[in-house]
Formats: sequence, structure tokens, C-alpha cells
Amino acid sequence: LGSYGGSNIGYLAALIESTNIEGILAVDPVATDIMNPTTFPTRLFYNPHPKSKTIQWDMGKEPVQVYEALANKIFYSSVQGIQTFTIPAKQAIMLVSTPVDKPMEKIGGRLICDGIVVDFQL
Repeated sequence: LGSYGGSNIGYLAALIESTNIEGILAVDPVATDIMNPTTFPTRLFYNPHPKSKTIQWDMGKEPVQVYEALANKIFYSSVQGIQTFTIPAKQAIMLVSTPVDKPMEKIGGRLICDGIVVDFQL
């Protein structure tokens, strides 16, 4: 099994979606998780450019609350459809979309929404 073989390309394709900015990809961090955990839609964005870049991203048809897991803060309290956000140069953000009507609570160092872990180590 070679690391450069074509058999692994399917795993990589399952992780990545393009964005409106060349070089910035949206990575689904749980797409290939063999344990198949119950999660809310999560995307990791990294800006490799030397300047901040503004991304357009579809948050879906239903209103969601968006949590930024790397900064441990609410990013949007209620949004839907195409939204724009800026990623600083050489930095990453990880967005987790949770239902607007389900509250988040801290339990034992975890942020929980509707029984599902949104963030660890708070």
C-alpha cells in the first residue's frame, strides 16, 4: 500500500470542499472518522495567504447558530444562506453549525448542544 497510490484519493476527496477563494478549502474534520460520531456540520478553513481573505459560505436554508471552535466563541447567533466572514492571514477557523432553537451548555469541560459535543476543553 503506497502513500502515493490512487486508492487513498477517495478519502481526501471526502474531506475537502472548495470556497470562493483559491487556495482556501473547507475541510470536514469528521468525514473519514471510522467511529462515525454524531456531530453537527463542522468545517475547518485555513488561509495560507499573506493577507486576510473574505470567504462566502452557505450556512444552509434553516437558521443556525455558528460556533467558532478554535476561538471558543459564538461566531453568529442566527444565520442562514450565504454568509461572508474574514479569515486572518496564516490562520484557521473551525465553524460548527448548531440549531438555533437548541441551547448550548458547558458540562464537565465540554460545550454540549442537544446532547452532542460541540467543543472540548473549555
